[in-house]
Parts: sequence; C-alpha cells; structure tokens
Amino acid sequence: MTGEGPLTVRASLPDGTTARLDWGPEEHDGSTWHRPGDEWGTGIVFPKRGCWRIELSRTRGTGHLWLPVA
Repeated sequence: MTGEGPLTVRASLPDGTTARLDWGPEEHDGSTWHRPGDEWGTGIVFPKRGCWRIELSRTRGTGHLWLPVA
C-alpha cells in the first residue's frame, strides 16, 4: 500500500455487515516482490458469504478492493 502513516483496514458488505480483524495490520519488513508501496499483513474473519468491500487508509493514501467470499 502506497502512502504514509499507519494502515487502517475495514471490511463490510453492502447490507452493513462488518468483518472482524483477527490480527494486524502489521507491516512486513521486506519482500522479494519489488513494486511501489509497503507490504502489510492482515487477518480478517468474514461472518458470512458475500462480496466484501475491503477499505484501506493511511495518513496519506487510500484504496479499496472487492473480495468475493464463498
């Protein structure tokens, strides 16, 4: 994730259901995948199936993705 500052991660369904963070986000010190941004790890517990919106934000920088959970 590009940007600066700590990372905040939230996951929700369109009906308002939210997922629980099990651990993280935690920044990884290094990687063999060379690309812009910092590498982070996060464990998320999804309480039900659906297409989840994962929102990521830092002090400077935001992003989101959709993740289908079966």
